[in-house]
Amino acid sequence: MLKSGHILYKVNNIKTTVRKLTDMGFNVQWGSHPSKAHNALVWFDDGPFIEFFQLPKYAYYLFYPFIMWNGKGSVKRWKRWYQQPEGWCDIAIEPSVEENVFDLFPYQEHLRKLDIGFSKIIKGKRKRPDGDIVRYNLMLLEKEYFPFLVSHYDPPQRPKSIIHPNGVKGVKCVELKLPVDEISKIEELCKDDDCLQLISSSFFGIGSVTFRGSEFKLEDKI
Repeated sequence: MLKSGHILYKVNNIKTTVRKLTDMGFNVQWGSHPSKAHNALVWFDDGPFIEFFQLPKYAYYLFYPFIMWNGKGSVKRWKRWYQQPEGWCDIAIEPSVEENVFDLFPYQEHLRKLDIGFSKIIKGKRKRPDGDIVRYNLMLLEKEYFPFLVSHYDPPQRPKSIIHPNGVKGVKCVELKLPVDEISKIEELCKDDDCLQLISSSFFGIGSVTFRGSEFKLEDKI
């Protein structure tokens, strides 16, 4: 039903990061015009993609407006994003490709059955470098260490074919550390996801991300 959509990696300087990724042999797509962008994307032919993002200097002042707009469930997640140093930050799950949905309402009842609290549906958009508008919906789950839900993009954004000069074919495995009593809920929510590996831990975190076609660890090179 739901599976890994993309993995978030927080950086201090997005322009420097894009240069490093390019030097590493990745094809990188800016989220918006390079002069204004706070994020950049590394796509693969299938499976989750990676979003690198930089929180702008004024992000601190958006804290309370963010909470007022998105609900109290966003408090701990926003604080974690803001306070966390560079590195793997979060993971988004999305409807399977076969479902190809933009609407997240059908998943709310499933979340209720699993006793997982969630925010209202948040409408998002961004302007691509070519000026086209990309729209999407998302829902934040009540527990800040749970993945959050994102719809497919409208219009679709995944390139039809992409080749990285370094030979990386895609994400092989994402380790997600969760409290032991919460693992079963995410297992049920993402039971068809072969990429997500849930690990019992006393604290939240993305343990590691491994790739198909390459043995290097991205976090060691940025």
